[in-house]
Parts: sequence; C-alpha cells; structure tokens
Amino acid sequence: MMKTTSLWIALSLFFASLLLQAQTATKLKQSLRGQIFDADAGVPLPGASVVVLGTSPLVGAQTDENGYFKIDNLPVGRYVVKVSYIGYSEQILPNVQVNSGKQTELNTRLKEHVVQGTEVVVEQSRNKTEVINDIATVSVKGFSPEETRRYAGSLNDPSRMASSFAGVVGNPSGSNDIIVRGNSPRGMLWRMEGLEIPNPNHFSDEGSSGGPINIINPNVLGHSGFYTGAFPANFGNASSGVFDLKLRNGNKEKSEYVFQAGVIGIEAGAEGPFKPGSQATYLVNYRYSTLAMMNKTGLKISGDDEPVFQDGSFKVRLPTKKAGIFSVYGIGGYSTVYSPFFDTKKVKREEFNGSNTMWATGINHLLFLSTKTTLESNIGSSGTGRNFKFKSNSHSAEDPLTLTGKMNNQYQNLRFNTALSHKWNAKHKMDVGVTYSILQFNIRTTEYDFDNRQTFEAYRQKGTTGLFQPFANWQFRPNDRLTINTGAHLMHFGLVGQTRVEPRLGVAYQANPRHIFTYGAGLHSRIEPVSTYFARENKGEMQNKNLKTGRAFHQVAGHQVVLNEKSTLKTEIYFQQLNEVPIGVDSMNYYSTLNEIDAWNTTRLVNKGLGRNYGMDVTYERMFSDNYYVTVTQSVYRSEFKNPDFNWKPTRYDGRYVTNVLLGKEFALRSGSSKERTLVLNGRLFYSGAFNYTPVDEQQSREANRTVFNEREYMGKKGSNITRIDFAIGLRTNRAKTTQTLKLDIYNVLNQTAVLGEYYNSYSNKIEVPFILGILPNLMYRIEF
Repeated sequence: MMKTTSLWIALSLFFASLLLQAQTATKLKQSLRGQIFDADAGVPLPGASVVVLGTSPLVGAQTDENGYFKIDNLPVGRYVVKVSYIGYSEQILPNVQVNSGKQTELNTRLKEHVVQGTEVVVEQSRNKTEVINDIATVSVKGFSPEETRRYAGSLNDPSRMASSFAGVVGNPSGSNDIIVRGNSPRGMLWRMEGLEIPNPNHFSDEGSSGGPINIINPNVLGHSGFYTGAFPANFGNASSGVFDLKLRNGNKEKSEYVFQAGVIGIEAGAEGPFKPGSQATYLVNYRYSTLAMMNKTGLKISGDDEPVFQDGSFKVRLPTKKAGIFSVYGIGGYSTVYSPFFDTKKVKREEFNGSNTMWATGINHLLFLSTKTTLESNIGSSGTGRNFKFKSNSHSAEDPLTLTGKMNNQYQNLRFNTALSHKWNAKHKMDVGVTYSILQFNIRTTEYDFDNRQTFEAYRQKGTTGLFQPFANWQFRPNDRLTINTGAHLMHFGLVGQTRVEPRLGVAYQANPRHIFTYGAGLHSRIEPVSTYFARENKGEMQNKNLKTGRAFHQVAGHQVVLNEKSTLKTEIYFQQLNEVPIGVDSMNYYSTLNEIDAWNTTRLVNKGLGRNYGMDVTYERMFSDNYYVTVTQSVYRSEFKNPDFNWKPTRYDGRYVTNVLLGKEFALRSGSSKERTLVLNGRLFYSGAFNYTPVDEQQSREANRTVFNEREYMGKKGSNITRIDFAIGLRTNRAKTTQTLKLDIYNVLNQTAVLGEYYNSYSNKIEVPFILGILPNLMYRIEF
C-alpha cells in the first residue's frame, strides 16, 4: 500500500507542478452540432434557437427543416447552452464540452407549453441530467458517455459509474453487479435501442446481471437512462432497476477516429458519413484485452490466471426521404479464462477453464407519420453462451483432478417490438406498443454430489418459449405545472402459462420554478433465469417448471428543489412490497431468491416468500461549472425477507446506508497558439454498511472436507463496513486536429479491506474470509482525431 500511495502522490505532484496561469484566449476551435426534437411526438423542430451562453458577442444558430443545427469555430472549452422554440419550454444544458479532436454532438428534446387562453402558466427548464423519456416521473437518472469516462473508479464502465447514483451499490467483491435499493441484482433489466438484451458483461455467471468488465463501450453510447424504481409502462420484465442504453449516431459531416490503450484493454473506433454530403453514417468500435496481449509475450501480470476478452460494437444509420430512418446496430463480446489453484505445497488442486459469449444485434425503424405521430419498430437477435469445466482433487493431494462441474448452456432470443406515440395536443399524449420475444434455450449442466462422490445432471433441457409484453400509457397535462401518466404493462410468459397485469402511475407537480413534487407507483415482475425452471436435484425430475414470477409493488414520493442556477437537491422516499417470492421448501425452507446474485441452485422452489425494501435517497448535485463539480448522495434503507417458517430477517443486501461524494476540478495550463492543456482531477469517497452472509459450520465442513454453511444462521452474520477512495488524475491536450488524454484511474487507492463472507479452505483446514477488491490502477492513453 505504501508503494502505491507514494506512486499516486508523486504523480499528483508532477502534474501539479505544471499548473500555471491560463491564457485568456485560445486559437483552437471546433464545431458544435446536433438535432432538436419535440419531446412528445419525437419529430424534429425546425427553427429552434440554440445559443451558447457566456460568449461575447453571443454565438448561436437555428435548426433547419430537419431540426439540425451547427455552430462553427467555437473555442475549445466547456459551455452552457440554451435551447428554445416558440411555444415550448426552454432547456438549459450545462457542461457541454468542446474539444478540438472531435465535433461535439448535442441532441435534445423540448416540451410544448400548455397554453390557457393567452397565458403560459410556468416556464420550466430541463437540464442534461434528465433522461429522454417524458413518461418517467420518479427514480430516473440520465447520464452521458462523458460522465462514464470522468467519474473516478468507474474504469470506463457504465455499471461501475451507476454505482455512484443514489440508492445504488456495486458488488464490493469486484464484480460490477448493480444492487438497487436492497434488491437482488438479478432483478435488473438491460435494454439497448428499445430491446431487452442479455447481461452485457464479460466472464459473467449464469443468471447474473454483472461481471468484471462490461461489454458496452462508452465510445459508442449516447445519452442514456438509469431507473431505480416505479418504472413507466414501457418497461417490463424488471423488478429492481433498468439500464436503458442508447447508441449514438456517427458523425454525418466528416470521418473521425479514436484510439485508446490502457491496462484493461486496447481499442480503436471510427465514425463518419459513407460519402461526402451523405446523411448515412457509420460508427464502429473494437477492443481487445491488454492482459491477453501481455500474457502472449510472456509477461504475466495476472499471475497464474489467463483471462482473455474482446468485444465490438457498431451502428449504421440510413435515413430515407419518405420511408423513415433505418438503423442497424449491434454489440458482441467473447471471453475465456483459465484459472488454476495451487495449495501451499505448489500442487495443483483445482482448475477452471471457461468461456462466455454475448451478442445483441438489431434493426430499428423510425417513421414520422405526421408532425404529431411517430412509429418506432425494432427486430433483433441476441443471446449468450456459457461453457466451462471445473476440476478438483479436494479429497487428497494424490488424487488426480476429477471433473466436478461442467456447463454448456446456450440461449438465443428473437425479439420484435413496435411503439406508436401520438400527441393530440399539448395536453394529451398516448403511447402504445408491444414486444414479443421468442426465447430458445439449450441447457446442460453437470454438478458434483460430494456425498456420493459422483456427478449428476442438474440441468438438461432444450426448447423454445415466448414472452408477450404489450403496454399503454396516457399522459395528461392540464397545465404546465402538472403532468399525470397512467398506464399498464402486461406480461405473459408461455413457459409457465402465466399472465401478469401491471398498472403504473406517475405524477409530477411543479409548484413554482424551483420546486417539483413527484409520485410514482406500479406493479413489476421479472421472470427467473430459464435454467431455474428446469433445475433437478441429483437425478430427480424437473422441480420448478410451474414456478411463477414474484411481484413487486413500488411506491416512490420525491421532491426536487433548484438551490441556484448551478445546483439542485433531490429527495425520494420509497417502499417496495415483494410478494410471491420464490423460496425453498423442506430442508431448504430458509432459502430465498432475494439473497441470490445468480442462478446457481438446484433447489425446489415455491412462491410463498415475502420481502420489503424501504428507505430514502438524497442527491445534492452541483453541475460542472467554473471548472469543477460536486455530487453527494446519501441513502438509508432496509431490505428484509420473510418465509412462512420465520419472521422478518435482513437480506444479504441490507447494508442500511451508503454515502457517495464525487468531486472534480479542471485546471487550465499555460498554452500556446497551437495547443491547450488541461489538468483534470477527480475523486470519489464511497462508504456503505456491511452486507450479510451465512457463516460456515466448521465441524461439518471438516467432516465433509468442503464448505458447509450453517443453515440455522442463514444470512445471520454481518461483514465489514466498506470504505473506499477512488482517485483519477489526467492531462488533456487539445491541438489543432487532435485531443489527447493521459489518465491514471485508481480504484480503491488506499487498498482498504473489508470482510465479505467466509468459506472453508480444505487445503489449510481453516475458515477463511474473502475481502473486497483491492487497489486497481488503470493507466490509459486516448487520442481523438
């Protein structure tokens, strides 16, 4: 720890020594461009005004007939941009960064005023932190790719970035699972371009929602949204949270490129028009594991483990004159790992050899039927493949390695959705849509029976089923102060023949220009991982084919106050009642899926469990202005479960409180006419209460020569409270046609430790404890041109 601490202190002093007085002007310039839309109908707005505040003389532009605008020769820097249109609420967009290496794209939506007579009731501004989904009123946070790269400790990973939001906790073991308001991360829904996608992480486990490294690359992301409860009617098959990802379009004016190299991966990307003057664009990005490249050269910095991954993403946009806009998009990733385990005598006792694949690709069609009606349709294919073999000789060192686990699970999904949005007028809007998914699966998993010392098939099933999800939402705005969304989502799961009807309600009331009050409520459910329905115990029959989905009733009440033009304070209180939760029976009556992180169990389950989550989230946000920003989040909560045989108990994820403090500062360095340099500092303080775990029964573990948990104390022991500091320091250099960034991002910079649980080590004959992920530095170089 001392060596690492000395390293980052030395680097800080080195960069700080470069701090000199900034010049008052720069000759480096770039273009700001984008498109402005109607928030309700989604159609472009011609004649909208875009003004860069703080410039003298004032710089701005108007949108053309297709809603496009462009401001040329804008000096490099950060700006506040105001977008306005006659009859619409203006929008103020802070923290718009302009670099010399690439043009800055700014796409936003304006809300039409509700006019009573000739009087406009309230002029409401929206900022860039809001998500582009006007039927969401509570528990939603918009984010940009720039934030994903900026936040300390995020390691350019959207999942890790989201763990800094109020009510969200990451997995302290190092995986990027997302734990929302005390819920199991299995309840997360991932969507891309409007379609559900599988867990987009490398090295992920069956049924989980996280992994060590995300496949989604921020270089291809557009402005996206994250939801923590009471989701609007257009979201289904989610019970804890929603990650709604949008891919941006390539530059339609010129070709641009990016190259990035770091400890985690080496990547390259390109974008631009297919030909000069064309509106058709492309965007592509590819990344390969840095560790894999080093291992091939003989430099093994990952020890005995051999992790390898690669991923790619693309989007092609093809607008037409009359048939609408077509987009073809996709992401995919492949990862392998070989991990041996040696005892204290350097004898190999275990080895794991596995591979994961994930892909999602689709075609999107956007058609403007009129100035008030939009039809958007998607058809896509996605899937995952998980293959591994686990061998062990845990009974004695002389035994050969014996197969104790094997998986060959393949999932392929074909999804189609279409949604119609029609705005009758500024007061009334209707959204209706339907999604149908064909789910194909081929599951074959072998596990080891330690008592009989033989393997058995825990899962073996091949087939197809369907998931049908229509929705409808009506938005009523009697005036500019009040917005009411009422709707419903229906989900029919063919495998078990079950239909869930899920009503939704969202209300937002703007008492005055500074204060907004919100309320949201709704029923939500998520199907279990498909393998759960076909679980077998030893050589028995399938146990869970008739298992129903659990139900979650969410209620959220919130208040947001604008403290000044640069900062806001947002508070939400919530209560979630979970019913029909799958739980264990007979000897497993203590078990609840609310404590799980993946699908690894062969337990017979019944829908007789209960759960509840309640708490309060507070967010203070000072926008990036005057070269610095501050965000503070504080959450206090409880997460509990109950089975028929006992009273309420804390779940695994009942940490009870979590605090985040994020801050950053940029310093302009002395620059010449041909370059501009900026020193960038970012930091994060994370503090949370301990998670719970089940302790080990030492005596039974010794007798069985493996870990045996004390079921009588299921989730009855607390780990350690977690304190972590992340730190990032970088130097950004703008030149005439390039932007270069050298950045050191250090996760857990002080190498703090905390106990997460315990297990029995049969090689040392002791109970040992796993700790949180230790210090992880990521040195990265990036160039845009």
